[in-house]
Amino acid sequence: AGAAIVALAPTVFVVLAVTVILALVAVVVIAVLAAVVIAILVAVMIAVLAAVVIAVLAAVVIAVLAAVVIVVFAAVVIMVLAIAGVISAAGIVSATVRNLVAAVFGSRAGARCFLAAAGALAGVAISRAELAAGRN
Repeated sequence: AGAAIVALAPTVFVVLAVTVILALVAVVVIAVLAAVVIAILVAVMIAVLAAVVIAVLAAVVIAVLAAVVIVVFAAVVIMVLAIAGVISAAGIVSATVRNLVAAVFGSRAGARCFLAAAGALAGVAISRAELAAGRN
């Protein structure tokens, strides 16, 4: 029995060595594959994120440009109508300011109070400037 074990020892050693080497190769292959898969996933995520960011930025730029075009067009229409005498430009401007302030303050009453206070402060500032300039 002892002789048989001694005779099999090199074979067992070779089998164990091959098993360990194959296990190490498997670990290396798995690590490489995992790194490749992670790199691909990261690249895909970056590409998707970049596409989303570009789409959002494009939408924001288009919305801003559209708003600017609409505001400019509205201003031109108001100017043309005011020059033609169809409407009062001052009335349109004051109504627009009043509506904007009302939107900020949530009510027309709040807007009127704010505009009255702003008008009073502007009047005081103009009066002080005129007094400082010597125009009483």
